[in-house]
Amino acid sequence: MERKLKLLPHWCQIAGYIYILGLLLCFAYALVDMTGIFPEDCRIINGINAFHRHSLTHWNFVGALNFIMIFLAIFSKEKVEDEMTTAIRINTLLYLVFFIFSLHILLYLPAGKVREITISVRDFFMDDFGILVLSYAILFKIMIWINMWRMRNEE
Repeated sequence: MERKLKLLPHWCQIAGYIYILGLLLCFAYALVDMTGIFPEDCRIINGINAFHRHSLTHWNFVGALNFIMIFLAIFSKEKVEDEMTTAIRINTLLYLVFFIFSLHILLYLPAGKVREITISVRDFFMDDFGILVLSYAILFKIMIWINMWRMRNEE
């Protein structure tokens, strides 16, 4: 019995992943800005800083927008939606669950540096549901690209 998933149209996925790419660029900018590589009077940096300050003061709106756009990216059809894509969706979810489960298992190690790192990674993933969903979206897309690369090389 073939099971059909009810998903959003493909254009929703494109919009969602463009937004996710923007989020990742903002994270990268925040990491680079902490190093102080760019001069203070750079116009692009001043514009990004203004946007960053604005988004931090309106976090309720930005958080809801993040959730909606990531939701669009995850629950939208691929260009070719078949049984393989459905299997990849399920496998991605399982890999993420196994990752979180293994983090919780590592917490039973004796106290030390590995335990501290595990606690910080676990708290990072479990405190914010958006990080977990974003991880699913990125992992799913990576698995789709790997599958497309394999199929291209088989021909």
